[in-house]
Amino acid sequence: IGETASSTPTLRGKELQISKTVVHKIAIQQSRDELKIKKIAALQYQLLKSGILACKPGGTIIYSTCTLNPIENEGVIANIMQEFSGKIELENVDVEGKSTGMDMWRGERIMESNQAAKLARFRPHRNHIGGFFIAKIKKLETLSSFAKEEVRRTGGFKIPLAGGFRGSSELQSEVRHHLQEEFGIEKNNDYFFISTGKSPLYGKGEAKQGDLGNIYITSSEYKNFPDHLKNNAGKIGIPIYTIGKHATPGFNQGRIPTHHLGNILGHLATKNVIELSDQQAQDYSDHKDLSVPVIEDPALAVVATEEKQSGNPFVILTWQKKGFSLGKIVDGRIKNKMI
Repeated sequence: IGETASSTPTLRGKELQISKTVVHKIAIQQSRDELKIKKIAALQYQLLKSGILACKPGGTIIYSTCTLNPIENEGVIANIMQEFSGKIELENVDVEGKSTGMDMWRGERIMESNQAAKLARFRPHRNHIGGFFIAKIKKLETLSSFAKEEVRRTGGFKIPLAGGFRGSSELQSEVRHHLQEEFGIEKNNDYFFISTGKSPLYGKGEAKQGDLGNIYITSSEYKNFPDHLKNNAGKIGIPIYTIGKHATPGFNQGRIPTHHLGNILGHLATKNVIELSDQQAQDYSDHKDLSVPVIEDPALAVVATEEKQSGNPFVILTWQKKGFSLGKIVDGRIKNKMI
């Protein structure tokens, strides 16, 4: 969106109601595995970066998390300030009862103390709430030069920025047909599909090596942007997620569905769906495989038979009737496909 954005304030924080649900948050709090934390921090960094790119000069971005871990808080802020040095600045979070940010951690300096003082931490024993962190960032000028990267990380996969996206009506038809056939997802005009491949084929027919690219889902507003913005995802700044990864011709003759398909479109699925219990969602967030549950509702039934496995082995996973993830049935178990 960049300078074409119609409003200046931008909010970026953890997606607690999408793939990083409250259940996942509980799992992270329990394990506190530093590798997991760093992966989450990398995602948060990209979300914040997207917000900065989408904000108009002079606008404000609020970054907040519900953790006190400095890797996800001051670490992310320090890195983003370094990347956009001179283009953005920290503003003081003026909230009563706050604690200031951390300038040192494990004997190493994260940021200067005068910058850390502008941040806000809220601690359970002082503020009678769960751990909370807030940073306020002002965008000083345009960041067009930062949109010239060759690739950027979005949804866990590399996306080429220039000249590669295609969003033909034939592609829309193929993807929507596949989603309806496999998962009972009816046409929804809120979403738009784009691809980096030459062929519109999604999950059937024949394709030559190199013809099939990844399939991405984005907002329907994407098609209204001029071509020079469509071909530069970094400058557009709108969410783009991989829902189908390129598969070698001969294997399903198409693309392999990803976690984001179930996460974003799962609430629309009426076929090949498994509703997870709280404990199952917890286990799946911990990257564990699951046993295929017995489902009484015929409309949502998933049968772990040879017939099922020889056809479409993938299932949509929902939690509290919301899209959660995607799994693959292998030998009577749901193989974990969460990022």
